Amino acid sequence: MPLTEAALLAWGFAFARLAGWTLFDPLLARLPLGGRLMLAAALAAALAPGLATPPVSAQGAALLPMLALEVLWGAGLALGVAVVFTLARLVVLWTGHTATAGLLTLTPQQGDTSDAAWRALAGWLAVLAFLGAGGHLLVVAALRESFAVMPVAGLPAVEDLRRLGESVGWLFATGATLALPLLALALLIQLAFFVLARTTPGLDMFSMGLGLAAVGLLAAWIVAVPVIARGITEGLTQLGFWFAAWTDVR
Repeated sequence: MPLTEAALLAWGFAFARLAGWTLFDPLLARLPLGGRLMLAAALAAALAPGLATPPVSAQGAALLPMLALEVLWGAGLALGVAVVFTLARLVVLWTGHTATAGLLTLTPQQGDTSDAAWRALAGWLAVLAFLGAGGHLLVVAALRESFAVMPVAGLPAVEDLRRLGESVGWLFATGATLALPLLALALLIQLAFFVLARTTPGLDMFSMGLGLAAVGLLAAWIVAVPVIARGITEGLTQLGFWFAAWTDVR
């Protein structure tokens, strides 16, 4: 691809969208800011030759607002990955809190310290599961398809905004559907601990909580795996329908 003003402009808009994705993607949160921006620049250089030439209106005073819009598009694409990682962290944190019956978390300062190991474990488990399922390839494919669905330096139409709002609402509903049963299970176990503590004052709450939490986590894992697999399959299918619909409209 020859190095022209139009090519540089296309690379700049692609870099803005990819930078918005790298800044908010939880999978890349462990990388320094410079490393994330370098990754965005490399991906933009690889994708820029296949992008449409930005319109003339994308120059001058309208350049900064359109770059900001591209950053927002990239941040929106990172939302889908953030939902999965947030769910994994909540599951592990609720398990740790249930295992101790909430007795080791007295203040927010103590809670941050006691939950640090659980947060680290949840983060690594989420990363391994995401990479093992090929999630990084799906993200790159979604980013590539996003440039065909939403061309750079183009203002979205009303129908596009409506479809985007529906997709964001679907992601939120999926995360809530997966998280609410686990929250209800944790609350029920806490209620059982309260009853046991009132009826049996000398009971070792930590040992009891660790055993119940292990059994509850095993049961939740057996029940949740088919639900999560079905939800991911339906989500990818729905995402393909949205991409196809957007492409037909354009």
